[in-house]
Amino acid sequence: MKLTKEDKAKLSALAHSDGWLLIEGLTREALASITRRLQVERFDDLSDIARLQGEITGMERVLSYVNNRLDKERG
Repeated sequence: MKLTKEDKAKLSALAHSDGWLLIEGLTREALASITRRLQVERFDDLSDIARLQGEITGMERVLSYVNNRLDKERG
């Protein structure tokens, strides 16, 4: 997705906000919880594992996208 200058400014403002810190923290907690479930639970249906792995991938992509944009912003 090609970001406009305005989009980049909005994303930067979001990433530097207290709200983003909250979202990032809650997301990392959710990732840790899902990872623990995958490590300790017994799954009879492999689709449950795939769904949880998909959740992890989706959350990590969001965090990575914002962090990569911040890295580009810094230089």
